[in-house]
Amino acid sequence: MKGRAITIRSSARRRQMTGDARRHVYMGEEDIGRKKDAAASGRPLTLKEARRDGAFWGRVVESAVGAHLANAAAAGVCAGYYWRDRDREVDFVARAGQTLTAIGVKSGRARDVPPGLAAFAEAHRPKRKLLVGGDGIPLEEFLSRPVQHWVRK
Repeated sequence: MKGRAITIRSSARRRQMTGDARRHVYMGEEDIGRKKDAAASGRPLTLKEARRDGAFWGRVVESAVGAHLANAAAAGVCAGYYWRDRDREVDFVARAGQTLTAIGVKSGRARDVPPGLAAFAEAHRPKRKLLVGGDGIPLEEFLSRPVQHWVRK
């Protein structure tokens, strides 16, 4: 990593967490509440069915965390980004003043710190590294507290 510039950047792929793009924090009607097994009947998925589909549930959890951060960004609490270097990434990076907080999101059981969080920490020295979900902060706890609690200046 020495000698190589690594930037933190906003991304349309992550549906930017600031500006007018914040209203696009959704996954699309085909993803939310409908899957092949439920689509034929036109009924929404139950919570149990949604959780059973790991990829779908992962998108729901990541979108919930992103929406929570987007609301805080819209209120001026922080600026939101994501970070990627080759195959390593951090789901969300929040900047409050000069303070960086790296936030990884896991919907399943994660035993280790994701490699992206470790690489980002080595390169940018954030004040905090958070893992939401998995063996980290429970999703419900993260969403029940204001973002200021997690991203202190």
